[in-house]
Amino acid sequence: MYGAHKVQDSLARLPKWLQDYVEWHGEQRKKPISECKFLIIYDINGGLSDRLRPLPYWLLLAKLTDRVLLIKWRSHNLGEFLVPPPGGLDWSGFPDLEMKQFYTINLHGPVTTGLNRTGKLELSPVIDYKRYCGDALKTGLANCTITQLLPKMRKEGYKRFVTVNFPKPKQSVNEGNMLAQQFSYENEMPALTGHWGYPDMFGDIFRVMFEPVPALAYQINQTMALLGLREGEYISAHVRARYPAFESPMNKSKSYLVDKVGGHFEWEGDVREYMIKLSDNAINCAHLLSPDLPVFFVSDSHHLSNFWNSTEIKKIGDNVDVPVLAVNRSIEPPHIDRDDGWPGSKPCDFFTVFEDILIMGGSKCVAHGIGSFGSLGSALIGNKCSVVHRNPKGGSNMCPNQSSERALIPTDPKVKNLMNIA
Repeated sequence: MYGAHKVQDSLARLPKWLQDYVEWHGEQRKKPISECKFLIIYDINGGLSDRLRPLPYWLLLAKLTDRVLLIKWRSHNLGEFLVPPPGGLDWSGFPDLEMKQFYTINLHGPVTTGLNRTGKLELSPVIDYKRYCGDALKTGLANCTITQLLPKMRKEGYKRFVTVNFPKPKQSVNEGNMLAQQFSYENEMPALTGHWGYPDMFGDIFRVMFEPVPALAYQINQTMALLGLREGEYISAHVRARYPAFESPMNKSKSYLVDKVGGHFEWEGDVREYMIKLSDNAINCAHLLSPDLPVFFVSDSHHLSNFWNSTEIKKIGDNVDVPVLAVNRSIEPPHIDRDDGWPGSKPCDFFTVFEDILIMGGSKCVAHGIGSFGSLGSALIGNKCSVVHRNPKGGSNMCPNQSSERALIPTDPKVKNLMNIA
């Protein structure tokens, strides 16, 4: 599903500007550090999907400013879970860059320079986004990029080590990824659907940039063998049970604890009934995408996953038995957003999160609900066969529905001209 054998096919499907950048990036990595400029994705907030979703925009920004893209996560680094595949884009950081002074462009508002989350002095001077493009959320991230970021970052002698902190609102990420799509299509491009939209090319970007570390790959292979899953021969259904949705009967005063910290999820009464009903509809929706295949059920609640693991067969209608496969777990998957908040945690403690999403990425089709994690699962298969089974308020969308259909919108040739890209 991932690895060197996938790189060339995925690379061939990417737009030319990305193909050119991957080649250029590889040549730059052979040079001494002193001869290169860098765009470093560093100290990112959010869960796994929130951290990865802006990648198309970051790649475009790196391409347009002739910078080598590197990724560095705080606490547990991304390289402890995913690594560059042979022949792909090597985003891993140089060891002697660790203590360099990065110049941070902060696009989500003023941040006081001082002690960072780990208690160490933050070395990066932070620039308020208003000094770049006024209110980036009103003028648009595309406008901010074109009129302010690019001219500054392209200047001869401008800072060699630059990080860009992305605006937090979901719409800003969509704007950045839509800008990346402007260079990926000739006349029309697909709109991004929902709050957590991914470009269709994301699955190929992912395979050019990432493969699981050996220990994680072994765990994934063991799980798939145990469940009898083969790439492209199953459908995934994902339910973000702990998400603080309006219609969820979970205790609203504990919503942050349930969602981010873990525990506090009351698997009883109204909550249990609501989650079973919600997941039942998710499996129905998944089944309709490809009725001849089994359903791999995924959730951030181990209670819900274990329920379907023990159920094994779900009846749909009068005569249809649908095999439902799920991983039996004793604890819920920890939220990666708090990877610096679990004292004494090890990278392997978060393997279940990566295992779930990477197995979803081997599906033929994906049914997902709210939250960006399920959207990432759909993105890994190129959004080719998916459906949204849950509305933003937390209720069920009955299937079939048109939730995944995306309108084609015209590209703007002026954008390419402004960027000076052929």
